[in-house]
Amino acid sequence: MWQPGPACGRWWSAFGGCEHERKAPAFSAATKTLLDYGHQRIVLLCRRARRQPSVNRSVGTFVEEMKQAGIPCSDYNLPDWEESNAGFQRGLDSLFRLTPPTAIIIDEASYLIATFQFLLRRGITVPGDVSLVCTDGDPAFANCEPPIASMSWETEPLKRRILQWANNISRGKTDHRSITTPATFIN
Repeated sequence: MWQPGPACGRWWSAFGGCEHERKAPAFSAATKTLLDYGHQRIVLLCRRARRQPSVNRSVGTFVEEMKQAGIPCSDYNLPDWEESNAGFQRGLDSLFRLTPPTAIIIDEASYLIATFQFLLRRGITVPGDVSLVCTDGDPAFANCEPPIASMSWETEPLKRRILQWANNISRGKTDHRSITTPATFIN
């Protein structure tokens, strides 16, 4: 029988990702930092479920920060793309065709890697031509020079909650409790 996952109240791939309620402040800090650097053509690339039929809290925070800076959000800033490798590549092609973004906030490290490859093939440098921020942290980011700007959160409470959830489920106990962990922006 299907059970919601322990961290988000829903199942998610191998406990590998989750829209944390408390990720919105990190989205705010990342967006404000990019705006403070002078970026105006900022794009947020995220999965359709985070932006349609309505935006989630974190994406809403991005939209609000842009609006407060006098930059109305449009399909340019929050583009729709087919969730496949080919669809993601077409989306990037479209973004860089006429008015390339100066900054991209990318949801998920795997899409950040795909974006790096896309930019590399076109001779576009990071951070020289475009700034990148990943909404997920990854230990490999610290090995980059300069380190990749990302969002991070404490994983130990999440790990403990996963173990507690698995233990409860294995004993036949229903467990729908969820947790949130505060995320921070690491620039």
